[in-house]
Amino acid sequence: MSFSDLMSSGRGPGVVGMLLALVVMAGFGLLFLFAFDDGMQGADQSIESVIAQQAKDIDSLKASIEATHEGLESQPALEAKAKQLKSVNTDNMMSAGKIEGLRKNETTIKDTINGILTQFDKYKDEYRVFARAQAKGEQIPKITTQTGKVYEDVMIREVTPVGMQIRHKDGHMRIPYEELPTELQDRFQFDPKQKNEALIAESNTAKELNSAVAKANEAVDQALAAQKERDQQAAQANAVKTLATKKAQISSLRDEIQRLEKAIVQESLKKLSRAPQMRQDLADKQNQLSTLESQVSQLQSMVNP
Repeated sequence: MSFSDLMSSGRGPGVVGMLLALVVMAGFGLLFLFAFDDGMQGADQSIESVIAQQAKDIDSLKASIEATHEGLESQPALEAKAKQLKSVNTDNMMSAGKIEGLRKNETTIKDTINGILTQFDKYKDEYRVFARAQAKGEQIPKITTQTGKVYEDVMIREVTPVGMQIRHKDGHMRIPYEELPTELQDRFQFDPKQKNEALIAESNTAKELNSAVAKANEAVDQALAAQKERDQQAAQANAVKTLATKKAQISSLRDEIQRLEKAIVQESLKKLSRAPQMRQDLADKQNQLSTLESQVSQLQSMVNP
């Protein structure tokens, strides 16, 4: 059995007393040797000094034994604390395992809940499609909105995520979901998120349509401008041709007028003269010349604007 075992068994104090007695006896034995053996006394050390030294050694040994005894007395408490600490560590490890298990269980439960919510959302979407499709063409005598607006002789044209398109006795209308009666809101399962998405889609579609219309109008304007340019070019080309023709007619008509004027002078000398008819013919030709000259002036302004 070890020294620590003796102390922990409760017999430690008796053993310490025995050890102290042995140390004292050994000290007196050495003192006896010093007293009666000249060889052991030393040349410069008296018996009194040896006894004093032995007393100091005994006091030191007593202090050491007491310290050892105090340490041995605290040993069971330390061992108890060590056992308690070990038990706490074991409990902590078990608790950590339980916590980890609970976390895994929580993750599993969350995944299960998310799966159920996803399935429920899918079911609600399927129901919305079915309920809204079934409502198309339905006749309702009267609808009073949340704001108090009354529509009579209502026929449901379409139910969309934004609201309900209707035809009533005074025309057509789209009633927003927020303004529908509570029973219709519940029946068609209004969803603000879907409405916002639908409004965004409508806005994007309108922007795309407006952009397409603007591009189409621009293309039409360009086509019209090109056609106008072609028409102007064609008109100018025709004007050039007509101008040349009329100038030729003017030149020919002037020659005819000159010949006719000379012929009238000669014809007027005859007794049976055709001068009056010739003068009328001259006047007609002069009128034709005046008209042609006016037309040529207009054509020249077209050819050389």
